[in-house]
Amino acid sequence: MDTYAEIARAIKAMTGGNGGSALFTAEVKSVEGETCTVLVGKLEVPDVLLTPADEGASGKLVITPKVGSMVTVADLSGGDLRHLAVVHWGEIEKMSLTVDSIELNSGDNGGLVNINQLKQWMQNVETDMNTLGTLLKSSPIAGNGAPAAIQFTPQTKSVANNIEDDKITH
Repeated sequence: MDTYAEIARAIKAMTGGNGGSALFTAEVKSVEGETCTVLVGKLEVPDVLLTPADEGASGKLVITPKVGSMVTVADLSGGDLRHLAVVHWGEIEKMSLTVDSIELNSGDNGGLVNINQLKQWMQNVETDMNTLGTLLKSSPIAGNGAPAAIQFTPQTKSVANNIEDDKITH
């Protein structure tokens, strides 16, 4: 008996013999990239998609369930049980979203910060401030080297290395 016939038999047994259910619950045994292997009873079902997006699609959401968690699997092949995808997750290990643009909160909060450019800009500001401080201190005028009208004490000591939230990457 081929694997797909075994899956159909197991699902028919789980649904009271009607076999018409396009959804079934399974336990995640392992995750392999954008697919997983699930257990339906004692039967292992490999190659269950973690995203129903077409292979090679430029935009997709991949939700990776935790191994050992329960998921709901949908039959996307119209009853042939040859194209299965996870459509509900009990526990999530990670998520990956690949699209050209992302809108959060209806776009009300503007865009995400391009952290690398911001860090570089802040390092440039720090360098410029240090250069200005050095020039002012080396000036022959008394005080901190600057005329009284522009004397200052810098409050920024250095660029913080912990400004990036490692829970969100872009």
